[in-house]
Amino acid sequence: MRNGPFRRVGPLLQEDRGVALALTLVIILILAAIVLGTASVTTSEVEIERLSRWDTQTQYLAQAAAEHLIYLLKRDKPTDVTLAPVNFPVTTGQESWYFAAAICQSGCAADTRTWTITASGEMRRAGSGPPSVGSPCTDPCLQRRDLRIAVQIEYASANPIAVTLTRWEEIYP
Repeated sequence: MRNGPFRRVGPLLQEDRGVALALTLVIILILAAIVLGTASVTTSEVEIERLSRWDTQTQYLAQAAAEHLIYLLKRDKPTDVTLAPVNFPVTTGQESWYFAAAICQSGCAADTRTWTITASGEMRRAGSGPPSVGSPCTDPCLQRRDLRIAVQIEYASANPIAVTLTRWEEIYP
């Protein structure tokens, strides 16, 4: 008979008792690790897709705000214009908004005028209402993109004959 710490384990290994339970537990642990890894990767992919979609939507909303304001500048000959927050597309939760402001930089009384437009697109929590213009993106704001555009419009009497975008840049916080 052997002496030592394994003298009781030897007979168990020869009889193969208890091996099925140990093997089953090891397989269950491996499968649980695979399931947890798959769930973690899936959650990460969904989160990345959601943030990417919000970023794209806010970029489009900011561009829509700029185009809306350029349309207003072409239609009239104002010196300064502020576009109040617009819920677009109109949804019951009011999640997506755009707003903009234009300040006349030169030629404010002439037929060739230059404006600086600041346009913003914002995603908000459902039911949170319109954003406060000029405030930073904090809760309930989820994502925001800001654009600064320099535009020159040349008028012939009341009608625009040329619209030139001289600068288009993103404003980073």
